[in-house]
Amino acid sequence: MANLKKYSVLVITVAFLLFSQRVYASENNVTGSFEAFGHIVTGVGFQHFSNDAVTEWSNDGSFPGVIGSYIPNVANAVVPSPGQNNFQFYVDTAELDITKSFGKNIRLRTDLEFGRIASGSFFNFNLEQAYATLNIPLGSGIEMLIGRFWGPCGLEAEDSYDNEMISWSILSRANLYPLSLTGVKFYYSFSDLVSLHFFIVNGITNDTSIKVSDMPSFAMTLNFEWGDEDAKNNITLTPYFGAESNSNRHFTYAFNLDAGFYVTPKFVIKGQGIFRRDNGFGGPNSEYAAGLLILQYDFYKSLYGVLKYAYANQFDASNGVLNLTGAKQQIHEMSIGGGYSLTDDAMIKFETRFDFIDPATGVGSNQWNIGAAMAFAYQF
Repeated sequence: MANLKKYSVLVITVAFLLFSQRVYASENNVTGSFEAFGHIVTGVGFQHFSNDAVTEWSNDGSFPGVIGSYIPNVANAVVPSPGQNNFQFYVDTAELDITKSFGKNIRLRTDLEFGRIASGSFFNFNLEQAYATLNIPLGSGIEMLIGRFWGPCGLEAEDSYDNEMISWSILSRANLYPLSLTGVKFYYSFSDLVSLHFFIVNGITNDTSIKVSDMPSFAMTLNFEWGDEDAKNNITLTPYFGAESNSNRHFTYAFNLDAGFYVTPKFVIKGQGIFRRDNGFGGPNSEYAAGLLILQYDFYKSLYGVLKYAYANQFDASNGVLNLTGAKQQIHEMSIGGGYSLTDDAMIKFETRFDFIDPATGVGSNQWNIGAAMAFAYQF
């Protein structure tokens, strides 16, 4: 049945592309045009867990470590074994993005992601984005977007292709801030310096494409941006809250701050900080604090290096509904790596990563994880 679904999706996608090319060729039948683009990311890596019982796993079901997102984990309840080694060839994504414009004010987009077998799932297809955009002529113009889309805050993108490193930090793996959202978003640019996103969605930190509660979640992102076109500094403020625990009386409150500053045209410092409180339904409340620091230096136009450090602290035990890792503990993740552009469209990335987990007294022993990976990325 899984194979039937997989091949059905592929057939539908190919048919859609063939149809779109026919429509595009006939200018008399349609206004606007289709565009198709995408990327492929594949690689190989190795990592090793210490011999202590592992308590770090995020609420998306994936393992920690440089290739943790690619280690098969059919049951979300399964955690890495003490002393576990993992050597993995992986296909992160083969993504196809399709857009269709209707004049200047209406646009459709869908991002179809194939390849990565997400932990806890047999399926290797993800409808990453699917939305319609409408421009409303009020003031300098309001952009309304409805459907499934990426969140506007944070230092790490949904696609590994767009990130400096191969792996994601605990901040994004544990869905501590708005990443992928389903709902409606309004965007307004006050000036070249200040812009605002406001969105109403099914869920902020526990989103699915199917609504799981009868009350929406809300967020607002205020962005300040300045500097040269190729070296933009920014500060982004994002408060968000909602009934994330499937109860209309128990809310999640959170605040995200991220920023990036160019010390020189070749050296940029990026930082992100989060504080979040989950009022539990059927369990205690839980609070988390997390931060991410990225230092990037461009040695040449085609070569860059990165130092990355992520920190997360779960102050309370799991509340039974939403939790960072399932245990009261502190997590440290340290990476060094970089990338080299083979051509304008092809790149090789490298990353070595060390994780250290410090559980609360009585929860477990200190653990560590070390590994390295390489990835090849190509866009078309």
